Amino acid sequence: MKIQRCLSVLVPVMLVGIFALMAALPATAQIQVNSANPSAAPQGTTNLNVIIAGNGFKKGATAKWFVTGTTNPGGVTVNSTSFQSTTQLTANITVASDAVISGFDIVVTVATRTGKGTDLFAVQASNSNTCTVQPLPSGISWVGSLNYVTANGAAAYGPIFGATTRSRQMVLGGLNVLVVGVGTPATTGNLEIFVLNPSTGQVLDGTAIGSNTSVQPHITVNLGAGTSGLAVGDVNGDGIPDFLAGSKETNAANAVVGSVDANGILSYRVYSLAIPANVSGTGWSGAMGDLQGTGNDVMALGAIGSIGSGTTPGQVLLYEWNGAGFTNYLNIVSPLRNPKGGEEFGHGVAIADVTGSTAQDLIVGAPVSIVGGQSGAGRVLIFPGPVSATNYLSLTTGVKYDLLGTYVAAGDIDGDASADGYMDVLATGSVDGTIGGRQGNPRALGYYGPVSGGQSSSFILQPQSNLDLGWSTTQPALGDVNGDGLADVMIGAPNAGSGQICGGAAYLWLSSGAPLATEIILSTPVANGAQYGYATEIGPGTRLFFVTDHYFNIGSTSQAGQVYVYKLN
Repeated sequence: MKIQRCLSVLVPVMLVGIFALMAALPATAQIQVNSANPSAAPQGTTNLNVIIAGNGFKKGATAKWFVTGTTNPGGVTVNSTSFQSTTQLTANITVASDAVISGFDIVVTVATRTGKGTDLFAVQASNSNTCTVQPLPSGISWVGSLNYVTANGAAAYGPIFGATTRSRQMVLGGLNVLVVGVGTPATTGNLEIFVLNPSTGQVLDGTAIGSNTSVQPHITVNLGAGTSGLAVGDVNGDGIPDFLAGSKETNAANAVVGSVDANGILSYRVYSLAIPANVSGTGWSGAMGDLQGTGNDVMALGAIGSIGSGTTPGQVLLYEWNGAGFTNYLNIVSPLRNPKGGEEFGHGVAIADVTGSTAQDLIVGAPVSIVGGQSGAGRVLIFPGPVSATNYLSLTTGVKYDLLGTYVAAGDIDGDASADGYMDVLATGSVDGTIGGRQGNPRALGYYGPVSGGQSSSFILQPQSNLDLGWSTTQPALGDVNGDGLADVMIGAPNAGSGQICGGAAYLWLSSGAPLATEIILSTPVANGAQYGYATEIGPGTRLFFVTDHYFNIGSTSQAGQVYVYKLN
């Protein structure tokens, strides 16, 4: 009995000791890549030492540079990687004279583990380039820019202001205004919100709007995270624009909900969205729309899961406003997985009624899907409303490396929604290097509604072959900018350059009696453009449209970023 009593005491003590020892053992460190200093260099730079900051580094760590979102080194060679500490490496790099003018991801590998910092470095045009500012296309006016030099010589906003942009109209002080959100990556962590005159593009921040006697201030929302998946809608039916801001750099997302006080002043509150533990790659895309038929918009957040291959599937997370915050009420998991995963379901997300169901539909891109044995053919999956994870239809070309569904969007491109109630789907394929270092197919395919499974494309949009680099780096913009009842399309190509055009391009297809009949190419309106066309937006219900250059230098701020405001005359 004495032995039994001793054992009964000893076993719990041993277990406590084991648990304590296990708790003291270090968990497998996750590699984080947070920043690079310097964060830019011109073409032709040799033997540049770049300090990489992060966590989880060890001796033997190696760094690589890739054009953002790809496995294309883009002309940046890493000559050596030196271990300094668990939080710092030094990489010596050479930038080729013909290196891609682009943002770059930095990938650090330690043994079998990797970590990636998205868009941490930029290659800029060498001073010897022959780019010149091109005249504006006929019928288009450049009416202003949103960033500017302050009294101390620095830019008002940024760095990297213009990573994303979305807009929506509302009534403020009895007047219609256009509320424009402009995002930055996680390294800056702000969403800048502007109030514009929808007719002229004039910024109304700092003025008393309409019947209001109080001045409307500019709104800076500090998120502490990025805005790669930016969308706008109305979550509570109050007529005030609300924003969804996904952060692919930090696997996080925020809802930014607007309100107007008794003095008529617009302001915003941030709600952090809960991300389930089994989700990764959150924030590549976002959309807002009335999926439930309640009159209030749901937030749809794309989370692409494991990149390349892996066990974590892509998902789309759905959130609804509950009166005091947001409830993650449904998650749609990738229903058609690759044998080893990595189809990037959720890379593109949109919401619209394209099937004629009783509610709006969820449209999801899975651009790295293998279809019929064809790697990277890509798919667009449409979940008719009311949305169910098991009810969907699929669109694909079955073409190898097409990357269909890189981004998706919806609008009334053929102009018949007033008659049949159906919107149309636009899906881009991207110039990309994620598939075995191969380029994707730079084009956008359109599908007129009502959309059915296996439907062939109704039309194809393609960039000029010499002005296609960076095609559809961010989500396309759809809207009726010329007021003819048919949606127009904007797609950026921020790495494009040819002849006297460099530093990026933006494509605008205007409907003119027929859908998307006129192609217009815009390039930077000022000298030394960096990545013009990184993001685009069409102001709904206006003749205004926006093009960003998120690496443009302003004053003393390197890579401050700019948003150019245009008007179709």
